[in-house]
Amino acid sequence: MTRNLLLPLLLATLAHNTLAANDDSTCDRAADPIHPGNPADVAGVSHITFQTDGTDDSNATASKNTLIITEEAMWDSLRLACENSYESHPEQPRYAYQLARLYEARNHHVSAEKYLRRAAEQGDPVAQTRYGMEKINHWRNKDGLKWLGRAAAQGYIPAMEALGDYYENNTDIARAALWYQQGAEAKSGYAARKLGQLRLTENRRDEARTWLEKAAAYGDARAMLLLGDNYRDSVPAKALTYYQAAAEAGEQDAYYPYARALHQNGKPAEALTWYRKAAIDALDGRAAEALGELYLSGKEVPQNTAEALYWLQRAHTAHAENRLGTLFENGEGINQDTALALEHYNNALLAVDAGQEETRHAHRKIADLTPGNDRTAVQKRKQHYRAAIMLGDDNAIDPLTALGEDSDAINTLLQERRDQQAQP
Repeated sequence: MTRNLLLPLLLATLAHNTLAANDDSTCDRAADPIHPGNPADVAGVSHITFQTDGTDDSNATASKNTLIITEEAMWDSLRLACENSYESHPEQPRYAYQLARLYEARNHHVSAEKYLRRAAEQGDPVAQTRYGMEKINHWRNKDGLKWLGRAAAQGYIPAMEALGDYYENNTDIARAALWYQQGAEAKSGYAARKLGQLRLTENRRDEARTWLEKAAAYGDARAMLLLGDNYRDSVPAKALTYYQAAAEAGEQDAYYPYARALHQNGKPAEALTWYRKAAIDALDGRAAEALGELYLSGKEVPQNTAEALYWLQRAHTAHAENRLGTLFENGEGINQDTALALEHYNNALLAVDAGQEETRHAHRKIADLTPGNDRTAVQKRKQHYRAAIMLGDDNAIDPLTALGEDSDAINTLLQERRDQQAQP
């Protein structure tokens, strides 16, 4: 009789445990890879997107680390599994956090906030950090600092980093440094780099270098780039090593300085590869400009005017635009075209990196090449000659005089330039 009663109970218990395990496994499809409470066999996904209308979310689709929910039934299945797991394992707040992630994917912000807060209240450091950041960023609520502090007290590094960022952004540098140091001592490359950058702004260069080197040792590619910049003029070989490490770690801002360092070290073929990566992947105009110059000169790579034009036109730097202006003005390897030359000289004036020398050159060329002797054309030429003179081009005085500018006006212009140069 007892056996007859125990067997159904045992089977029911086994069935319940199997269902619970299935729920946990299903819910863990919504796990966050950075969560310290994940079981060893749960990889997690960085992003969850809800996409049932056939629209193309290329960013989500391209990521191997994205859960794409393609139908209502799939979302309901995940939600129910997480609700069951949350009820079955109240001691594991990560299930509430995973529920919050699912609701967030549907833009159900009220429910997402509800479960995120529950997970935070249960002591989940990831939820505490997310909840704290949402309070600070979305609601301008300093109560978020309390939640970040709770997560940091558990040793959760992203919370320490977030506190450092908060205080740095609010110009409390002393507190920012304390949190960055705490994160750095917990082996956060980001926190060590940020502390190094703070020390640089305070001109504490030796201390800054120490923290940046720690950050680089922890794998922070940005720190490697900064160290490359730091050693560029004093120890070029060391700079090259750091630039290489940063570039190979995927720090796109390191592609150009690494290419330039290779070029300066007599390795044009390797430099060409990284110039291309910088120009294409990082959209670095300096790299495109360097490629254009390499193909124009033909000294280190075979000369190729068409290739040079392609890269110079892609650069959008003041120097590249002036270079293109010169090529079209003189017909160097291409058909001479004054209109196109003028277009590029005008582009040089608009380039975001236009310095005094490039701007002066562009003004002078526009003044020299502007066609016509009507009043409008003459006034335009005068305007650009004046601008060139103000930037130091005394050779523009004679052509300005030839256009009818009187000596008093020119002397006044030169005095304005002297006054401008005398200003601190």
